[in-house]
Amino acid sequence: MTLRNDDIDELLHGADAQTRLRLLTPAEMARRVWLAERRGRQRRAAVGSAVVLLLMSTAVSLYIRRAEVAQPVTVAADVNFEGRRDLNSELAELKEEADMHARLARRMIEDREKESATTLRRRVGLADPIDDVRERVEIVAYRMIYDAEQLEAAQRPPTEMIVIYRDVIRLFPHTRSAELARQRLASLGDS
Repeated sequence: MTLRNDDIDELLHGADAQTRLRLLTPAEMARRVWLAERRGRQRRAAVGSAVVLLLMSTAVSLYIRRAEVAQPVTVAADVNFEGRRDLNSELAELKEEADMHARLARRMIEDREKESATTLRRRVGLADPIDDVRERVEIVAYRMIYDAEQLEAAQRPPTEMIVIYRDVIRLFPHTRSAELARQRLASLGDS
């Protein structure tokens, strides 16, 4: 059986109709990538939280068991209330430490989300050029602060550092580095 051109065209059109691939716009593609990364972050956070809770509960249960073995209570009249206070204070300390770790983890996750959002915008081409300029300005200003600190480490006269800090404030007044320069000037006794 030989195929004619009409038959081939008909087969190709039929295959096209069956496999209609939808082309994604860059915005749709960026959204899908963002959602996939978000799901991954959420999974990692959930696993990390579960591990931390498991470790904490294990540590607390081991501590309680060790305390029970070390101070067995035989009679209700011999209850050691000071030991309970110590246990309660240690539990409170552990809770406070766990809360601190949770806050730190939240901050780290927020920082990673900000980083990944910026990276995603750059990758897809949706990055705001003004954000790029601001980031580069901050890098230059911080580099100047770093240079001033190197002068301090080399035990150079503070006047050289003061000049650099003032330049940072004058050239980059609305940056975090300018705020840092103001703090350094205040610590040097110059305002």
